[in-house]
Amino acid sequence: MHSIQALIELYDQPGHQPVTYRLEPGTGTHILVDEDSLVNALQAMEGALEQKREALGLLYHYRNMELHERVFEQRERVEGMMSNKEANWQAFLQEAGHTYSKDAIRKPTGVTFRKEFDSVPASAIEQIDGIIEMYELDMRELEQLVLDYKENLRGLFAADEALAQSIK
Repeated sequence: MHSIQALIELYDQPGHQPVTYRLEPGTGTHILVDEDSLVNALQAMEGALEQKREALGLLYHYRNMELHERVFEQRERVEGMMSNKEANWQAFLQEAGHTYSKDAIRKPTGVTFRKEFDSVPASAIEQIDGIIEMYELDMRELEQLVLDYKENLRGLFAADEALAQSIK
């Protein structure tokens, strides 16, 4: 299928590394490809697929756990600041520029903050979900590419090897 030279090499040197000649799409020039290069490319694609899986796992962890933990930590920090300002309300009012004379009819007797917080905005979670969907799509495409590549890799040299065996 590739060249008579490839068949001769397979016949003369059974342990020899198979080589194939492929036409480059678009230009029609011949490309010399050996099995090691093809296997290395497959390993690189499988490595990229594993990295995508790890990144997707991290994204799921961030969405389901870390995001809520960070929000909780920030709420705790803000509540601590509010409690501190409530305890030292005179200093807080002076910092804010409110001063009251001894003769003032109305004087504050303290400061109380509303300590209710909104939940995580849906838009933030939607953005993370959009990124997760992109990674899942990339993974499905890469998985299909790896499967197609493996199938082509199996059949690429099979015809030459079968023909070389029949010549022997």
